[in-house]
Amino acid sequence: ISEWLEAGTYYVAVRHSDSSIPSGDYLLVTYFNDNNDTSDGATPSSTSPEVTPDDHSNARDGATPIEPNSTTAGDLETAGDEDYFKIVIPSRGTLVVETTGSTDTYGELYNASGNLIRPNSNPGNFKITKNVTAGTYYVKVKHRTLGTGSYSLVSRFISDDHGPRGSGTSIEPNSTTAGNIEQAGDADVFEINIPSAGTLVVYTTGSTDTIGAFYEKGARNSIAFDDNGGTGNNFRISQSVTAGKTYEVEVLHSNYTETGSYELVSEFTPASSQ
Repeated sequence: ISEWLEAGTYYVAVRHSDSSIPSGDYLLVTYFNDNNDTSDGATPSSTSPEVTPDDHSNARDGATPIEPNSTTAGDLETAGDEDYFKIVIPSRGTLVVETTGSTDTYGELYNASGNLIRPNSNPGNFKITKNVTAGTYYVKVKHRTLGTGSYSLVSRFISDDHGPRGSGTSIEPNSTTAGNIEQAGDADVFEINIPSAGTLVVYTTGSTDTIGAFYEKGARNSIAFDDNGGTGNNFRISQSVTAGKTYEVEVLHSNYTETGSYELVSEFTPASSQ
């Protein structure tokens, strides 16, 4: 048995491989290699079999801390080796983790509690993309077929000022809110709670070419949709709304591959004032 270990107490159980044989003598041999560290005055044994050092811990508790935007070298030194990395995310956004190199890797993303969020086992290098909130995350890298080899782990994080549907930013019925489409395909969602029946008008201002969709919160399909109904390339939606309901406004770039900033304006007129 050869195993990478954290500091602590371990037990070895020995039994005969043939349960029909009642007894037998043996010699139990143990040796420990702490990467040939001789700081304690000990001399590494020249007769002990070589133990391959491990660059990154095989356990989540000993994970190597890396920055949200970083590139880290790794090596799967032995068959079955697993490398763990720890990433602390400062805010809501999109986290991308992937490997580069010739090693056939398999990756898994975990939350702070150790629950698996997303695996990826594509042949070659893996790539995981996940919308995340602020917190601690772990990445596990291993070989897809119990082989060995080196790799680079690349981590990229793009913050998101406003979340997707179900976790949007709450705004007042009469308000102006700054927004930014930070990356291709980003969708910013705003939630508006309506105090009484009336008309709600929502639109963007600025140079970014926006489109907007209007939903009742929790509904699958939109109530209204607009592209260039506002000034310039901005959208504009006017919709009758019901007292006590919450509505969602989704803002996207009209070109899926582009980014840009804008301001979302919300104007509410109660039915009694109409």
